[in-house]
Amino acid sequence: MFNPRPRKTSIPIHFHFAHSKRSTPSPNDIACDSAAPVLPKKRPTSILIPHDTPDHQRLPTVTQPEWTPVEIANFPPHLRRADLLDLLRDFTISPSFNFPDTPRFTRPFRTTVLVAGLKEAMRMVKELDKNSVAGREISVKMAVEAEQQVHQRDPEEGIQDVAEELKNNIINTARIYYPDLSDAILVVRELVNNGGYYAFLQQRVPVTIHSDPNAHSLGAQNIGDWEFVAGAAADSGMAHDQRVPRLKVLKSLQEQVEMQGVLSKIWGKWGGR
Repeated sequence: MFNPRPRKTSIPIHFHFAHSKRSTPSPNDIACDSAAPVLPKKRPTSILIPHDTPDHQRLPTVTQPEWTPVEIANFPPHLRRADLLDLLRDFTISPSFNFPDTPRFTRPFRTTVLVAGLKEAMRMVKELDKNSVAGREISVKMAVEAEQQVHQRDPEEGIQDVAEELKNNIINTARIYYPDLSDAILVVRELVNNGGYYAFLQQRVPVTIHSDPNAHSLGAQNIGDWEFVAGAAADSGMAHDQRVPRLKVLKSLQEQVEMQGVLSKIWGKWGGR
């Protein structure tokens, strides 16, 4: 059986292109394009998002303490640096302080420590001043010169305190440089005579049951058999303040005791030969 192929029907399709035959734009098109504004390209903007550090990772802020100087004086000559640190173990101090290897006899065996804060320094002075360390009463005070302390308080009271401190220093100096006086009773006496100020270091042997009857009789009369050790003098004629010669003569006596003690040791090794 013959099946004829279907016929192909051609349907014309017309395409219309606007300006398809024109390769260049018209003047009107150019005018419209030039009138349009040319906008710059926007750059991408970076946004910083703060990164919050958790509280447990934040480092604590360290505040430097306000150091307050405190002077510690009159401690025993055999006291070591470790002993002093142990004495101050209940206080917050700076470990960097100069510990004297040898005494300075203007105020023997003294050092200055820095304490964390004024309240802590005042507590140290209150708790440690005049405490007994190895049989010696130490001095713990705010680091102010003795003369400045005198002007801040009643003048007579301040002068008396400085004089007593100088007397203690004289006796401590004598015990170091004069071993033969280690068991003796040492006293510093003052004398004012005809405008002159004098200070003497004197000593006597303690009265015991083995002492001679004469010593016991003097003791009953409250009289001591004193012996001269050293002395110093100062003239008050040129001084406007009569309290100044008293301190001057005590300082001079302290220097004399120290100097004569050093010379005595040198002579003892030499023997005068």
